[in-house]
Amino acid sequence: MTPEARFRKNLTESLNPEWHIQNIESTIQNGIPDVNIAIPNVGEIWLELKATKPALRREQLAWIRKRQILNCPVGVLCKKQSGMHLWLTRFDVNATSSGIIIKTPPNHITKSYKELELCLQNRIIKLQQSNLKERS
Repeated sequence: MTPEARFRKNLTESLNPEWHIQNIESTIQNGIPDVNIAIPNVGEIWLELKATKPALRREQLAWIRKRQILNCPVGVLCKKQSGMHLWLTRFDVNATSSGIIIKTPPNHITKSYKELELCLQNRIIKLQQSNLKERS
């Protein structure tokens, strides 16, 4: 099992069992994030998972940027020794030979799946509130 597959399995097994967590494996379109999480009575969020470093492919960055422009919940979650690093807002990147590396500090660093759950829920709610204000 690859480190990313192990991370995905741990994430799926550790988050709230009432959540609908869908692993995405798309051969139709490149760049779609690894996981879609639907949280009852809250909403959904897409997450791109990284096992060791926050390196993205061009297609992944383009997909994430499009969702960010549309004010849709999307993030990057990277498992590191210091904990899970979570980017939920627009971030700066550097293009390198090993991919597009996120250079902005993460919005959250946590070792707890419970704290991660709260971060994800709060991000969805914050975007929903922002979208409602824009519509009125």
